[in-house]
Amino acid sequence: DVDKLLKKILGLAKTTEEKAFAIENYIKTNINQVENAGDEESISAVLKNKYASHFNLTQLMVIALERAKIPYEIVIT
Repeated sequence: DVDKLLKKILGLAKTTEEKAFAIENYIKTNINQVENAGDEESISAVLKNKYASHFNLTQLMVIALERAKIPYEIVIT
């Protein structure tokens, strides 16, 4: 599911920055954060239902960045 999504959203993105922006933009505009969503939701369910907990949104972002071979760091503020 994530690989299929990446093919769709990374179409014209060439640079690492463009790819990272495309992933972030897709997640922020297409997946809603819901307070009462369970953290145990699978990523497939998140992509299908278009909502996720904060944990699942972070998990989706990390998986997408890793599959696109984009280096990242998680920063907690």
